[in-house]
Amino acid sequence: MVKEFLKHLFPRVVLKDNLRLTYTFCLGGMAFTAFSLLIASGMLLLFYYQPSPDKAFGSILFLESSVYGGRYLRSLHRLASHFFLVLIFLHTLRVILTGAIKNHGT
Repeated sequence: MVKEFLKHLFPRVVLKDNLRLTYTFCLGGMAFTAFSLLIASGMLLLFYYQPSPDKAFGSILFLESSVYGGRYLRSLHRLASHFFLVLIFLHTLRVILTGAIKNHGT
């Protein structure tokens, strides 16, 4: 899977028509940025969130009320997850509608 992702990032052949800047050109890059933001904010949230049934709600309350920037971090993580899903959907739709999924000899 990593090999295919790297081939997607660095293709051997790029068609000239695919290099035109359009309003959908950077959807994959924006989705990757949202995913990176999700990983970074999720790693920071791991320090305070306790997933056990009796401590989960209390850890969220503590995160939002006592941790500096905790409410911002949690909101950032939530919004990044929503943006990620929307961007993945739009990127997939663009790939399907433009026929970019076809094998071009690579």
